[in-house]
Order: sequence, then C-alpha cells, then structure tokens
Amino acid sequence: MAGPADRTNLPHMPWQITSVVALVCFSAAFLAFRAAGNAGAGTSAMLLPVMLIGAALTAGQMALSGGGQAMSGRAWLLVAGAALACWVGNLAQLHAVNRAPNPGAALAIINASVAVVALAAWPVFAAPLSAGKGLGVAVCLVGVILVSILP
Repeated sequence: MAGPADRTNLPHMPWQITSVVALVCFSAAFLAFRAAGNAGAGTSAMLLPVMLIGAALTAGQMALSGGGQAMSGRAWLLVAGAALACWVGNLAQLHAVNRAPNPGAALAIINASVAVVALAAWPVFAAPLSAGKGLGVAVCLVGVILVSILP
C-alpha cells in the first residue's frame, strides 16, 4: 500500500534503491559513531549535532521542494510521538553501538525492528502477512540470535 506523494525533491527511484542508499548511509554513520565513541565522545554529545545538522538539512530540503504539506492535529500528535520514540531510540542505539563488543551485534538486535514492524503492520494497516513474510520474520529473529547472542 503506497502512502501519499512524497515531496523530497529526490529523483524518482524505486523504494528498494532508496532502501539501499539508507543502508549504506546508516552503515557508514554507525561506524563513524563507534569511532567517535572510541575517541571519547559521549552519547549525548554525538546525538546533539546529529539532530541539529539533520534539522538544518531537512529545512533546506523542504525549501528546495516547495515546503511541507499541511498536517492534521492527529498527524501532529503521531509525529510528536514518533519524534520522542526516535530521540529515545537514537540515544539508546548510540549507547548500544558504543558499548557492544561488536557494533554489529547491537545493530542486529535494534534492526530486528523489521520483524516487529512486519508483524504490527498486519493488524494496524491491514498489510498482507503471507507465509513467506512469516518465514522472513523467523529467519530475521534467528539471525539476530546468531549475530548478537551466540559467542
């Protein structure tokens, strides 16, 4: 199910391509965060510039794309809740990446959110949940165990 038109000012690309772009960017970012943590940067000290630079880049992107779309009061509440969850999640994620023996182990647990979202989308958005997707969720969880829990 597709959402409303996205005005990001990016070239039209399939979602799979933009997902790979995100994968590469986040992978580089987490390696940089780990290196910064090894160099003595604290979690909150890393998160503040990320949020400030992200806000500035988003404002610039919105200006280039002709501004944002109006949101209802309900949408504002949902976005405010998402913002709080993102802030807590980012803080916890940076902490975990910098404390885990291998940052990939922490990210394996964190990115098991794909399984949570796949399962939650079924009742919340009436998204299809096939046997293949169920198997994918199971494989994801087995992968998390193999990467993060076993020595």
